[in-house]
Amino acid sequence: MDRRVFIGLPAGEGLRQKAAEFRAAHPALSVRWTPPENLHVTLVPPWRCGEPEAVCEALASLLADTRSFDAVFTSVSGGPSRSRPRLLWASGSTHEGLGALARKLSVLVEERNMEAAGRDFLPHVTLARLRKRQPSSLPRETVEWRSTFDRACLYESVTLPEGAVYRVLCDVALKGGHASGTG
Repeated sequence: MDRRVFIGLPAGEGLRQKAAEFRAAHPALSVRWTPPENLHVTLVPPWRCGEPEAVCEALASLLADTRSFDAVFTSVSGGPSRSRPRLLWASGSTHEGLGALARKLSVLVEERNMEAAGRDFLPHVTLARLRKRQPSSLPRETVEWRSTFDRACLYESVTLPEGAVYRVLCDVALKGGHASGTG
């Protein structure tokens, strides 16, 4: 049976804490907040996969020499389009290291729409999904959230009425990092 999977970098404790502080400071927003355990940066967007075990093996091989790295998130705003936002996210400036890693891992997807392959990589973490379109009421704040990414995961995305749940299928440590087990 095919699963809907994607590759992402899970948010560390520091980034989760910053997201929790932001959430606490904006209790009146009409959004569905992302659970802390679901916070991540997507490297390879979702695709249908029949053999996640094989993808996990290839992911470990492709990341064998990849070092952990830092990224900085500089704003919280609506996205992906400012005029018609669907999400509230923390984003940073274009990050070539993340872009190179995303391109390297895209080989794991056989039938992926390669339209995004040449684009610059804009790191972002989805903090919430909007319950309704509300561009005028969304905050736009400058932040300085630093995060070290030391793991990459293959996630399964399961859609439920209350929102998506992400299940870790495999967790690969980057050099200088540590994996936290598999799901």
